[in-house]
Amino acid sequence: MSESKRRCTRCTRNLPVDQFRRRYAGGPYRGACSSCLNEVERQRVARVKERAHSDYEALTTDDFAVGVGNVPETPTQAASRSKASEEKRQEYNRMMGETLSAVRDVAAGEEGELPDKVFEYLSFLSEQERRFGNRRLARSTAISLAHDVLGTRYFMRAAEKYFSDRVAPAGYSARPKPPPSPGALDRVVNILLSDLHLGADLSGVDNPMPFRRLEESRRLAHVFREVLDYKSRYRDRSLCRVWLNGDLIQGMLLHDLRDGAPLTEQMLIFWHLFRQGLALLAAHFPRVEVECQGGNHGRDKIRHPGRATSSKWDGHEWRMMYALSKMFSDVPNIRFNLPRQAVSVVNCFGSMVAATHGDTEVPLSNPTTRHDDNVAELQKINATRELGCEVDVWLLGHFHSAFLAPGKPTVLYNGMLVPPDGYARSKGHRGKPCGQWVWESVEGFPLGDARFVHVGPAQDSDASLDSVLAPLTLT
Repeated sequence: MSESKRRCTRCTRNLPVDQFRRRYAGGPYRGACSSCLNEVERQRVARVKERAHSDYEALTTDDFAVGVGNVPETPTQAASRSKASEEKRQEYNRMMGETLSAVRDVAAGEEGELPDKVFEYLSFLSEQERRFGNRRLARSTAISLAHDVLGTRYFMRAAEKYFSDRVAPAGYSARPKPPPSPGALDRVVNILLSDLHLGADLSGVDNPMPFRRLEESRRLAHVFREVLDYKSRYRDRSLCRVWLNGDLIQGMLLHDLRDGAPLTEQMLIFWHLFRQGLALLAAHFPRVEVECQGGNHGRDKIRHPGRATSSKWDGHEWRMMYALSKMFSDVPNIRFNLPRQAVSVVNCFGSMVAATHGDTEVPLSNPTTRHDDNVAELQKINATRELGCEVDVWLLGHFHSAFLAPGKPTVLYNGMLVPPDGYARSKGHRGKPCGQWVWESVEGFPLGDARFVHVGPAQDSDASLDSVLAPLTLT
């Protein structure tokens, strides 16, 4: 082969040497001819554009404006790559500066429009930002989701293993005959429990009323005792329905970094008190049904830093109630319903009763000033049959305002067990009675004889209530 010609390693043609490029000044010729190298570059650019417009194709090192090699081939390349590395570390390069100058000139009226290369560069840069953003979002979301799923599954498995059969049947639940069929129970005693804020740990030093383990236990015990005494002459015909409707614990919302007992202690308080309380109901009622909904205080702040507007069930309170249900797995006359939806709907003798905490899912406001607006929202839900039926009675918490509003639909707002803390007082929440609702349901009257069970200082100092629910003691 003549020295004036070379064979291309790609197309295998014998071509003049002027159709080949040198690797660097004075260095050897490249193996492929210029035509083949141009075609390779064209294909590379096409692949870059294809990847840039795809949300799934992985980016490569060639897709970035500044490429940095690990092993330079010549001193000239080493200097070039050193400079490129410095620019990359600074996250700034010449084209950025030229683009900024061009934009300023156009904005100042010195130039009519941006050069084409600026448009191309901005398009390329925006694609990089979008792809990097998508990559980081996808990575963070995937890792977070994996942690959530694994954490929930591990907790459920641990609850099944360590919490099962922790409550021994007694009373009705220990009778040898099977529990009565639903048709034999023509009355329902309802108890609405929300905004308990167990573990709030309010000290009497800086609060008008303390609310610690003793006070929270005695207040809740008084509510359970009132349920046990409610129309006891109809006990053999009565089902007891417990509505757990959110904010059962204080949670860790960080109004104050030291606010409330540690989260683990709050969970222990809940399990300790409700294991006793529900066992009493199961012993005194032929059948007990527990409807479970979470609140904003019981949410997982890592999953839901703000209001939980999706997957609201995925929080601390749902896990707590799931573990509680496992404790009663050996008690035949109690049933738990733990829906994933943020609204529970129950058919009560042909009337539909719905429960949700009230902070999300249904856009509600403070009932003391905006009740009419709330009813309008609830009527929209009925009009659209969003829940698959027309709701006759709504059970709500969250607002700490005990308020029964007959109408279409009837709305029952629950009170709170906890007295106002410093945060609540700073918002002007004073003078509202503490307590929970108890009522009877019969055919045609889903919200019949209703009683608001008041709690306060009288119960806080009543030592006899310790025989109903024993306060938690940690050693």
